[in-house]
Amino acid sequence: MRARGANVRGGGVLPGKTSLELSHSVPPSHKSLIGAIGSNVAQAICPKEPTNKLKKIVIAYIEGKIDELTAEVAVIEAQGVGFDLAISLQTYEALRGRERARLYVYEQVRQDQATQLFGFSTKAERELFLLLLSVSGIGGQTARSIVSAYSPDELTRIIANEDKRALTAIKGIGKKAAERIVVELRDKVQLPVGAGYASPPGSATTLAQAAAQEAVSALTTLGFPSPMVAKAVAAITAAAPGLGVEEIIKQALKQMSAK
Repeated sequence: MRARGANVRGGGVLPGKTSLELSHSVPPSHKSLIGAIGSNVAQAICPKEPTNKLKKIVIAYIEGKIDELTAEVAVIEAQGVGFDLAISLQTYEALRGRERARLYVYEQVRQDQATQLFGFSTKAERELFLLLLSVSGIGGQTARSIVSAYSPDELTRIIANEDKRALTAIKGIGKKAAERIVVELRDKVQLPVGAGYASPPGSATTLAQAAAQEAVSALTTLGFPSPMVAKAVAAITAAAPGLGVEEIIKQALKQMSAK
């Protein structure tokens, strides 16, 4: 910015004249015109900030080579860049044994301004995840736990049928949280075509998935590597789907300690 009274060429101050001198030498009829010109020059030199800020860029999906895969994280290499995405157990199962993948993405900016990417194997899983985030008191990690425990179709039926028991079977979901999920989402979910309300939402299968998820979480908390834990739990639950959390953990500890 120039100092007050400086000469500005092509603008509202005439060559060789200061603004003070102009106030006495310019006829009154011309002052309004010069003032308008000066205003335009001022805007050109110091333009106002645009009123419409750029919208946040949304990543629809990331597709590439699976560089790393655990029960909680997938690293996808795309165009030479490795993207670290938090995933659910549903997505983990969908990616196992594959070399490449496309993950649908949700980008979350936390209160500390750190960014976390969540990846989903299907659009349906991502949509349910976003619906869960809209429920008061449900954050990213809790929403991920819920979509880990149930497939999109199962979770849709659970919410539509108001099956709070199935929700409270998930670690970290109490009765109040289950109530909020049902009340706030029951009118927003859409049942698969022909699903109806007749059959209860996959009780044995979904409870087994919830038990497996809780076992994986507990074992990784104890310090065991995620890939080893995921492999052990998957083998145990495949051989005996009805095991509870404690039994899964016991058998997994035996397997991993023997290696």
